[in-house]
Amino acid sequence: MENSGDERKIEIKCENVSKVYKLGNSIVKALDNVNLTIMSGDYISIMGPSGSGKTTLLNIIGALDHPTSGRVYLDGYDITNLPERKLTFFRRNKIGFVFQAFYLIPTLTALDNVLTPIMPRGVKPADKERALMLLEMLGLKNRVHHKPGELSGGERQRVAIARALISDPPIILGDELTGELDSKTGQEIMDIIDRLNSELGKTIVIVTHDIKVAERAKIKLRMRDGRIIEDTGF
Repeated sequence: MENSGDERKIEIKCENVSKVYKLGNSIVKALDNVNLTIMSGDYISIMGPSGSGKTTLLNIIGALDHPTSGRVYLDGYDITNLPERKLTFFRRNKIGFVFQAFYLIPTLTALDNVLTPIMPRGVKPADKERALMLLEMLGLKNRVHHKPGELSGGERQRVAIARALISDPPIILGDELTGELDSKTGQEIMDIIDRLNSELGKTIVIVTHDIKVAERAKIKLRMRDGRIIEDTGF
């Protein structure tokens, strides 16, 4: 969010963003004229009941979906109506995603799962070194060659975080990233997310149902009926 005298750059900006779905004869407005500015280094949580629009908003700012109306800017570029090829570039270089379901490839090792975002351009020795460094940083030095089925839920989420970081993106987006974990493991994962912001300066936006997770963010937003209804970050 913008602060007076803030010299950081605008990382993400939504201007009058709406998203409408047609379900049979019904029209569902998932987002309703949302305006949001996210500065570099922000740490934002978004809470709200199911159907409030929080995941839709995350998908739109993450270039996974298009708004029905309004404009979306990422790192100063208008990405609202970019073709998929160009959106892929932004996702690959600007954004790291961490999801509740992990989305790891079961036949690949932890190391190869971390490398999947950059496989289309070809994996270089330096990429493999970075992947190994990330896995070691996240406490998985001895699990590098294990497949997802051989890892605990917390370990799989750590692999997913390493995968999100492989391209060193400035923005990390998380959707219910502790939802499949026990409370102790969830706290350990959130400790990692906290450090990505405080130590590495990553811009963090997380969607969560867990108030304990939301309260760790510096800026806390609430959504209802497709609108941001509350900002408790100041």
